Amino acid sequence: MIISGFFNGLFGIGGPLMALYFLLQSKSKAQYLASIQTFFLMDGVYVTSLRFAHGILQVSDFGLAAIGLIGALVGTAIASRLVTHLDAQRVSQLVYAFIGLSGLYYCLVG
Repeated sequence: MIISGFFNGLFGIGGPLMALYFLLQSKSKAQYLASIQTFFLMDGVYVTSLRFAHGILQVSDFGLAAIGLIGALVGTAIASRLVTHLDAQRVSQLVYAFIGLSGLYYCLVG
């Protein structure tokens, strides 16, 4: 978690590391989803609030933040439905695949 926080603060790429952390610590698919979704909800609310408080985001940006929140809620609903049809090993494989895609993206774009 310290490494994730370090990389999130420095480069904004702590998410994949937290996904891996929660994957390794969770005893079930439901526990993994609950942990990762709760973490990212709290992180998103906290970071967005700080950005508004420090003037990085303005009131005019609130609509965009709301769209992001709606996207997160839709993604949560879809994930909750999909994961019921997958076994724990397949969920792990998908998490590793998305972590790899995320790393590739950061290498190519960043």
